[in-house]
Amino acid sequence: MGSENIYNKKNNIFQSPVWAEFQRAVGRELVEIEGAYFYKEHLIKNKYFLYCPKGTVGEIANSKSQIANKIQNLNVQNVVFVRVEPEPDSRRSLSPLSGGGNDKRGEEFLPVTQNSILSQQYSPKQTLALDLTKSEEELLSNMKPKHRYNIRLAEKKGIKIRQGYSKKDVDDFYNLSLVTSKRDSSYTPHPKIYYEKMAETLGGSGNLQIFTAEYEGRALGSIIILFYNDTAIYLHGASSNEKRELMPNHLAQWEAIKEAKNRGCKFYDFWGIAVASSNVDSITGEDGDPALPHYRATGYVVDETHGWAGITKFKLGFVKLGVTGEVAEFPGAFDLPLNKFWYNGISLLNKARKIVK
Repeated sequence: MGSENIYNKKNNIFQSPVWAEFQRAVGRELVEIEGAYFYKEHLIKNKYFLYCPKGTVGEIANSKSQIANKIQNLNVQNVVFVRVEPEPDSRRSLSPLSGGGNDKRGEEFLPVTQNSILSQQYSPKQTLALDLTKSEEELLSNMKPKHRYNIRLAEKKGIKIRQGYSKKDVDDFYNLSLVTSKRDSSYTPHPKIYYEKMAETLGGSGNLQIFTAEYEGRALGSIIILFYNDTAIYLHGASSNEKRELMPNHLAQWEAIKEAKNRGCKFYDFWGIAVASSNVDSITGEDGDPALPHYRATGYVVDETHGWAGITKFKLGFVKLGVTGEVAEFPGAFDLPLNKFWYNGISLLNKARKIVK
């Protein structure tokens, strides 16, 4: 497995023509540089930045002047900086960004941190990948026992999973996303039109399905799954405050995993998680055990200080690390300032706002 396989050029939906079509549908302007899609994002006044999600930036990160010239040739005005997410293969992507020795190609690239401009606007640095080449029996037997029990409980209690991308599917997801945002302050849903256009373009092309968990006709949970070549991605999720004891979200995930297998996908990407490296090599105790300050899994420990700690525990329960899946690590995001005056000025303003908060 490995992140280099999940997001190689073949499996990277975020650098595909169908994703570009969806981005245009929601009003984003994009440019193509050396085969990679860059999306134009508004910063302040008439200033913008270009964002390249999971692009093959090793091919374009030759020098600041070359990138600036390419942007100028495309007649894209008022670009303050370029944000890139290097591909996982560090031999192709990290070395051009390091600027080591006499190699000056990457010396201008700055790693994105919590203090960076729009620090939240980039793809997760860590994701969790499930190996779909394993049989359903292997996947189930290697889940956390409580997850396996919850899937069976949901089935027994009458939870039904509806699959599609209709107006009702989108409406149910959006309504549940509003409920989730009230329960979890770190969760910010997109405008409804975003999900409508996503379903219209990606659902219509066969690259998206919404899995809705229902009980007696009422939607209790909903997840949006992307499918692209060998990879399925759990991109968005939302849930109700009601009937949570029926475990609708566990069953929705399991049905999505089975659908991905049926489509011939090799990877099921649970998307963002928050873990730190650890020498712990076994799961000990149950969630909430006061004697266990962290939920431990093979080689990793959940970052309990992170806003994703809860969802990380949920996702890890579906995977036995080193057996049915692994944590995929990515280099992170890097900024290339093209206008240092505006870049530094906006950075200072961003820091001041955080201090005031």
